[in-house]
Amino acid sequence: MLAHYPPQGLPPAYGSCDNFGNCRTLFGITWGSLVSVFACVWISVHPNVPAPTSIRLGRPSTWWRRAKWELFDSHWTSTAARLRLMLVALLAPELIFGFAARQFIIAGYFAKYNISRTHGFFICMGGFVDEDGHPLLTTAQLRKHRDGLACIPEAEILDKSKVDTLSKTFASLQGLWFIVQCGAQTVQGLPLTALEISTLVFVVVNVPTYVLWWQKPLQVQTPIILMARASESTFVHTSSFESESTRCRTKKNRRPLWTQFRALLGACYDGSQYNPRAEYPVPTFWHMSYEDYLTSDTGTRTDRAILAQLAISVLFGAIHCTGWLSGAFFAPFPTTTEFSLWRISSLVLVGIPATLMIFCSLTYMYNQRNDLVSADVVNFVGGAWLFLSPVLSQNPDLSYGPL
Repeated sequence: MLAHYPPQGLPPAYGSCDNFGNCRTLFGITWGSLVSVFACVWISVHPNVPAPTSIRLGRPSTWWRRAKWELFDSHWTSTAARLRLMLVALLAPELIFGFAARQFIIAGYFAKYNISRTHGFFICMGGFVDEDGHPLLTTAQLRKHRDGLACIPEAEILDKSKVDTLSKTFASLQGLWFIVQCGAQTVQGLPLTALEISTLVFVVVNVPTYVLWWQKPLQVQTPIILMARASESTFVHTSSFESESTRCRTKKNRRPLWTQFRALLGACYDGSQYNPRAEYPVPTFWHMSYEDYLTSDTGTRTDRAILAQLAISVLFGAIHCTGWLSGAFFAPFPTTTEFSLWRISSLVLVGIPATLMIFCSLTYMYNQRNDLVSADVVNFVGGAWLFLSPVLSQNPDLSYGPL
């Protein structure tokens, strides 16, 4: 991927290096790219809050089971959830951006309860639960806990987050610094490798995702329990759960892959797929219930997130189009065939999402006027492309492909 021929017309120093202190090395290029990808992807993904500890442990819990949980299981559960999101972010960063955009909209929608956007994010990720440990996700559930919800200060929620503003700022600056470096190299006439172009794509796509999730808590391990019919909430540590529903260990509810894929594309969970009043773990790609989608205007606003996804996809392809400048500012391809394949894939990456943007915009306007077209059609068509775009962006020659 990093191999390239020196561009014609450049000084001989670009073809050979006698002073390694002033040269770009293979290690330097690889290390800078990998650090930037890790900083943008790993810090940007925000998994949901797991079920209360007592529910995952079961009742009664023995000392060795609790010790095993504290030493290993609790850390692996949160890490595994984060790794799954990271894998999706690496394969289809546009879909994670759309997911973040939908949660951002829903978090703002919950502001009608006189709470902050951080509270709204905490609701979307299953941070508030009732006395039985069921997540409070729907409007109907939250009405019963409105007073208690408003009594939880934002600082209490942020205190549960495992990342501070300094870490978020560092990750953002790392991505921005990589963009500045690429720009500086282009101005100086230094070639960019395919790995650097691919890294630039991830940085540009993940920085907006990170901004959307800036106020969302990260790596929260225990939810906040809200007591119904109380003037103020009761903040109870989950280890003190003694309700009847927690006396037996609940089996992990593995939902069909197709259901999770539809949710990633923007579809809502209906009552048959996930019922927050009877189940515990919040689905990975949850943003709102189908019930709220039908009874509020928020569903209409979340449909617009697909347009934002497609816009990011166009940007995704546009950055790959920089390969057209091969030989001027970017490392030239070894053969004409590989250069032509890059051009074709770049045109596909830009052309298809741009066409879908027009289609989805017309469909959205028709839906608004006639209320006949299901939003699932728009989400599926646009989302299917976004999921396949990383595959189409791959060059058949893995040594020189953009991804």
